[in-house]
Amino acid sequence: MFDEPGNGWITKEQIVDGLNSIHCMVTTTDVSSFMKIFDKDNDGRLKYSEFCDAFLPLDNDQASQLAQKPPGATSTLEATTKAEFGRVWKKHFQICREL
Repeated sequence: MFDEPGNGWITKEQIVDGLNSIHCMVTTTDVSSFMKIFDKDNDGRLKYSEFCDAFLPLDNDQASQLAQKPPGATSTLEATTKAEFGRVWKKHFQICREL
């Protein structure tokens, strides 16, 4: 959805395009705030590990399973999953704005 070329990292523009493609309309301002927090080396790209840090579940078993997924792995999201994914991103953006 985001890392179509399979680079192992994504840009702010790829995040905006990916979220808009599932009708989770976001602004570059929202994504910039998110990147400011989670782009640890400030290179303008969110590496797979940084993405995982942003969304890693608190449950150790689920976190371990997610950490083992290789960068660039893709999957098709069902409509309900897309909606939930969008809600999670929106919550992240809300928290980032409040910081």
